[in-house]
Amino acid sequence: MLTKQKIKKLIVILSIMLVLSLTCVFHFYFHPLIVNGLANRFNFITSENNLLVHFIDVGQADAIAINLPDGKTMLIDDGSKEYNVGYVQYLKENVTSSKFNNKIDYLVLTHADSDHIGGTIKLLKNFKINTIFMPKIMSNSQTFEEIYNYVTKNCNYKTLGDEFTIENKEYRFTFFELLNDTNTNDSSQVVKLEYRNKSFLFTGDISTSVEDNYINTYGEKLDCDVLKVAHHGSSSSTSEEFLNCVSPNYAVISVGENNDYNHPNDAVINLLNYYNVNILRTDEHGDIMFVVGKDYDLKILNNKYYITNLTLDYRIYVLVVDVILFGVAIVVIIKKEKKKSKHRTRDSLV
Repeated sequence: MLTKQKIKKLIVILSIMLVLSLTCVFHFYFHPLIVNGLANRFNFITSENNLLVHFIDVGQADAIAINLPDGKTMLIDDGSKEYNVGYVQYLKENVTSSKFNNKIDYLVLTHADSDHIGGTIKLLKNFKINTIFMPKIMSNSQTFEEIYNYVTKNCNYKTLGDEFTIENKEYRFTFFELLNDTNTNDSSQVVKLEYRNKSFLFTGDISTSVEDNYINTYGEKLDCDVLKVAHHGSSSSTSEEFLNCVSPNYAVISVGENNDYNHPNDAVINLLNYYNVNILRTDEHGDIMFVVGKDYDLKILNNKYYITNLTLDYRIYVLVVDVILFGVAIVVIIKKEKKKSKHRTRDSLV
């Protein structure tokens, strides 16, 4: 039978639970403000319902990782062997959301050069990759042959070359048709990613002559907000005609410090500046991450951010707290009642 004291305690407990639950509802409806505020204060960002595009600093090489808003992940190239340990560590900490999550949905190897595929074997030893897209034009290098032999025997793979798409109701990848097969660089797979009226164009190492082919074939379909500058900013890529066609707001150059190739070339930098394109370089900025979503139009995150897929699961936290508080309260009430009962028994015996 509930005494008045018990009822008062239960009312207090239920009031606390109600306040916490109402707070949770408040968080839900003011989610954009909270996520932005917490992201700025604590350097974390959610991968749920957001697109995250990471241009990872792997020196004189290319490595791009993408968190898709439906929870899937795609890697476009994986750097060189020199950086593969740090690259895998970055993926575990910032892309797969957990050191215990070893799943990656897509790996795209744009072409067979070692500075784009050198981390593949290390990846395969650390992650389960659902689908690997292999370059059509092969190389006789030891690195490529090792990867090719392993992938064709042990993995689910497809060969690039024909135009195709990967999409759901939120995002769309367009893999453009291979328009040149004279060498590994010019046979690079060109990929466009679109989400919430924002787009990224990944160009591998194509040269200006191949850029012309894409302009003539695809034209305005190449238009983008963020351009991955081809061939690390080499003078052999990024013509003025191509830049006019794609008209990016941002240009990302994946390049190593003090490299032997004079990348990025001054002429390319001057051209980008002339067209008021915002330039981001991994040798200067380190890892570069873009986020697009309902809370972010197109935001650049240059600092160290922690990726989580526990977004608003303030609701989960509140539920857990409710259960714990309720359980503790019941235990406390029961114990106190037992103590009081024993005390009254002694009094009655005196």
